[in-house]
Amino acid sequence: MTVDKLPYRQFEKNVDMNKLEQFLAEDPNMDAFLNALHDPGYQNTSLIAICQKFAVPLSKLQAVYTDGMRHIGLMRMSTALPEIMEHVAEDAKSRDIPCPRCDGTLLIKIGDIEKPCHVCKERGTVRIPGDKHARDLVFESMKLTNQQGPMVAIQTNVFAPDDENVAVMFKKTQEITVGSRQEASNE
Repeated sequence: MTVDKLPYRQFEKNVDMNKLEQFLAEDPNMDAFLNALHDPGYQNTSLIAICQKFAVPLSKLQAVYTDGMRHIGLMRMSTALPEIMEHVAEDAKSRDIPCPRCDGTLLIKIGDIEKPCHVCKERGTVRIPGDKHARDLVFESMKLTNQQGPMVAIQTNVFAPDDENVAVMFKKTQEITVGSRQEASNE
């Protein structure tokens, strides 16, 4: 059976082989394969040949590499998380901006007449709420609002494989949740 070499070449070209070897070192089942990658006897042997010799499919290498890189990414993301959360909290804050009606001048000019600005009440600024999505996220993260989830959850436990019992149970569940057909026809 001939194996398409292109995916192996693309894999080898696009991955950091040092990192792949670090990830493989964590799996004791990969010791022989990993040793072969460093064995001078295999120095002129292609990755595909080593994989075939040790029955390591490319999908296994891809999974190990992807999982390892995901863990590195999650660690970097975790390190940045406090700062990101701080920025979200900052975005959620209300703030004062120049009055859109008088541009902060406190007066509105109508022809030759200047009148006090009724929008900002002669303060020059108006208060606007913070970003709604950021506020929702802050409140949800702090458990100040309801957590996102299903409005109604129905759990059905089936104890007997008997079709008749299952049908009776589903009928009772329907009556409890939406009422019986007889009740609906009486209304």
